[in-house]
Amino acid sequence: FLLGASNAIYENTMTYDGSSSNVDCSITKANQGKSCQITFNIDKDFSGPLYVYYEMSNFYQNHRRYVNSKDSTQLAGTQISSETTLATSCITSYKNGSQIINPCGLIANSFFNDVIYLTSNKSTPSSISLDESDISWPSDSSKFKQVEGFKSAIVHNSSVSCAAAGLPNGCKYYHDPSSGTSYRYFYPSESSYQYLYESYPNQISPIDGVTDEHFKVWMRTAGNLLCPCS
Repeated sequence: FLLGASNAIYENTMTYDGSSSNVDCSITKANQGKSCQITFNIDKDFSGPLYVYYEMSNFYQNHRRYVNSKDSTQLAGTQISSETTLATSCITSYKNGSQIINPCGLIANSFFNDVIYLTSNKSTPSSISLDESDISWPSDSSKFKQVEGFKSAIVHNSSVSCAAAGLPNGCKYYHDPSSGTSYRYFYPSESSYQYLYESYPNQISPIDGVTDEHFKVWMRTAGNLLCPCS
């Protein structure tokens, strides 16, 4: 039974960085914003679901200094202003210039920020949607909360004021391109803190922040880095 089940599994691995890459998507600096396209064929019929993972080699998340470099209280929504506390829990990566990094630590600030999309060469379907919801462990949901004082409201457009949205002065506008929904949102003491959506503006929305599913997956460190995308 196990052998039959194993033989029925379809797997296709595509390397897009490194010396043995199928296509050269290598970058020369952080946050380069490079786009590249990988073409592959699915040459057999199989039953779903189909899962997409990314895998990294020569990156050891189980190093003790790396694993311990986080503040669980901060991730759960408590705003921590004590640099002494953060220096103890996060060890490093807790401040950027004059701003305190929220969330701090090596894990949060080495977040894998490649974005994967799937399309089809056939006219039907012209695109393939990745279901990126609920890819983290259910037990992790209570460990990640937006910072205390965060507020958001759905609005029709950017002309809706902070007061009309029921938010404090200084709130900002965000339009979610994936859902088409517009928001007003407010983070406390933004001049003093660098929040996750500011560290990764192309991957993390200000509405999700640390509750982003991909971020929660990344924060659960692994000995062999193989993480689900969808």
